[in-house]
Amino acid sequence: TEEVNTKKALTDSENNLKMAQEIGRLGTYEWDIASGNLTWNKQMYEIYGVNNNVKPTLELSLRLIHPDDQEKLNNAVENAIQGKTNPFFDYRILRKDGTTRYCLARSRAFFDEAGKTEKIMGTIQDITEQKLAEQEIQELNESLEKRVIDRTEQLEKANKEIRALLQEMHHRVKNNLQIVSSLMNLQANSIKEKKYAGIFEESRDRIYAMAIIHENLYLGE
Repeated sequence: TEEVNTKKALTDSENNLKMAQEIGRLGTYEWDIASGNLTWNKQMYEIYGVNNNVKPTLELSLRLIHPDDQEKLNNAVENAIQGKTNPFFDYRILRKDGTTRYCLARSRAFFDEAGKTEKIMGTIQDITEQKLAEQEIQELNESLEKRVIDRTEQLEKANKEIRALLQEMHHRVKNNLQIVSSLMNLQANSIKEKKYAGIFEESRDRIYAMAIIHENLYLGE
């Protein structure tokens, strides 16, 4: 009974691991350097877009790497052979159907008694959806930033036009008030009766006061 329970627990554990790998799109591999033998789990075939009846090889794996990431992967392989594995790094796969997948790789080297690298084991996680979401967010941020810059430029341009309009209005009002004040001065000088002359002088003084107020308001802007 104990043996049966142990086998059941082991089977359950393996099934749970497989389920976790499927949900997390997590592929695992083992590369025996001496023999060159490479083994993949089911998810590795799905990530690379390869039929599961195809025998995986290092050459096949490297051939499916995106051209821009070839050098990165070649260096990673060379370093792995020397036992210098990176904790993790990302790269792209260019499938035979033309689609691109983004992957996050983690690996660990195992050594023989002489200290020579014996095998490499690691995981490959498909992070395509995460990468595409990050790119979309970045594009949205760039678009928003551009819209803010464009809107700021529009507002600055509008403010300049408003200031120019206000300046033109100021000059026109100032000139009109000066003309009215001058005409009233001329008219006041021609009036002989003190009563009416005083009325004109009072009106002239009011217009002069209006001109001063207008000038102060404009300078205050």
